[in-house]
Amino acid sequence: MPLGPAPYDDRLALVAKAGIIAWQATETIIDSDGNVDKDKDGSDVVLGLGIEYKWPNGIAIRSDWEIYKGIVDEDYELNTVAITYDF
Repeated sequence: MPLGPAPYDDRLALVAKAGIIAWQATETIIDSDGNVDKDKDGSDVVLGLGIEYKWPNGIAIRSDWEIYKGIVDEDYELNTVAITYDF
């Protein structure tokens, strides 16, 4: 969901994300009796912010930061940079 172009340049945009992620995991616990596998699954919140710059020739560069909350009782952050081309 784009927040819209910055007021001083129509090629620069701020981007925000909000959603739900469904996940599945297998947890292996090693104890004195051996390995115990436990399947887990759930749905948790994902939030993100990004910035994108588009050149007139169709090439764009975008950088995003996302946070995944509560996946197997942990929080994860993802930072990405992408270069795209619009046909």
